[in-house]
Amino acid sequence: MIAKFWVFHPVYESWVMLRLTGKHTMEDPLILHQRSGQTDEGHSSYMEAYWLEEDGVHSITVEDGRDCDGRYHHHAEHVCSFDNLQAGGIPQEQVEPTGEDDGWRLMGDIKKPLWKEVNSEFNDYSAQAANY
Repeated sequence: MIAKFWVFHPVYESWVMLRLTGKHTMEDPLILHQRSGQTDEGHSSYMEAYWLEEDGVHSITVEDGRDCDGRYHHHAEHVCSFDNLQAGGIPQEQVEPTGEDDGWRLMGDIKKPLWKEVNSEFNDYSAQAANY
């Protein structure tokens, strides 16, 4: 099983083609991007990974860190059926270049996946401690 699709790479700030094979599983995903380091207010880390399952391509993004308000953690999981890997898009001339990954951008003749959110969670530990 092979899946090819386009994703936006946060470091290159451009679209890249990913190619997943049967070796990319939840236990051994393709990690597109991973970074961690100090910020002006603390530290942050980010990871984005993709793998194959029977129902399609799965992705997860995880962001964790500490800023002036305290610790935070965000993760989001998405799935795209194999039929929808090339399904998203509208004519490029009808899309304003926002620089954002809005789920509906056509790149020339190449269309990007239509992702379905499976799970998303954001924790602001300082706000929770203060009962916000």
